[in-house]
Amino acid sequence: PRLGPADARLVHDMCRGIDGSEVADNKHKVKSMLAAKSFAPIYKMAGIQTHLNILAAELVTRIKNHCGQHKMYPKTIGLTYRVSGSGSMTSRSLPMALQSHDIDPLAPEALATVASRFFPVEALPCTAVALEAKTFVPLPLAGKSSISHFLRPSAAGADSLPNPVPATTPDPVPNTASAGAPIPIPTPSATPTHAPSPVPTSGLYPKPHVPRTASIAHLWGKSPTPGPTPTPPPRPTPTTTSGPTP
Repeated sequence: PRLGPADARLVHDMCRGIDGSEVADNKHKVKSMLAAKSFAPIYKMAGIQTHLNILAAELVTRIKNHCGQHKMYPKTIGLTYRVSGSGSMTSRSLPMALQSHDIDPLAPEALATVASRFFPVEALPCTAVALEAKTFVPLPLAGKSSISHFLRPSAAGADSLPNPVPATTPDPVPNTASAGAPIPIPTPSATPTHAPSPVPTSGLYPKPHVPRTASIAHLWGKSPTPGPTPTPPPRPTPTTTSGPTP
């Protein structure tokens, strides 16, 4: 196929190193930061701590500068060391949960202390040590990094709150007693109470009032008829008989 004017221009610019595309700013896309030191074999932890303090100060300074310019901070801190007589390096990683309000007060001493705790004693004698910051992510917005931002009342909400009810305190009892006399104790006023309504306990309807002298015939409108008084039967008289005496 034939080449057109656009293709000819592209070949012409490529031969002369001309690139008309926009320049992409990839400086803020830092993957890691490393501060390392090699030295003669060290047999004591005090010597390792000295180098960790120097490396932590250098690394924290670079982290702060990068966060201030590009709003990126590391999520992971790595500790790398090399045992004397070994040609390989051993690494350990630990999370670094920083927020926007934790960047400024980040102290090199704190980072060095954490790194020394993760440094194993079995790595002595040591010939190299390094601190690495990696996994850079965008910095959270200021004031929205914690849940406390949602718990703060707004200005409009504060004005709409009702006025608090002032607490009431009882009036003090005047001390009118003379010296040596007992102080009268106020008697609390009786609170009126309402008597409970009577509740029927033996059915839904009240019982009719029946006099003590009435009988069942009184309930039907009839007066009781007195009957004849029964006469007790006569008691038999005992009789005695006499017989011959043996």
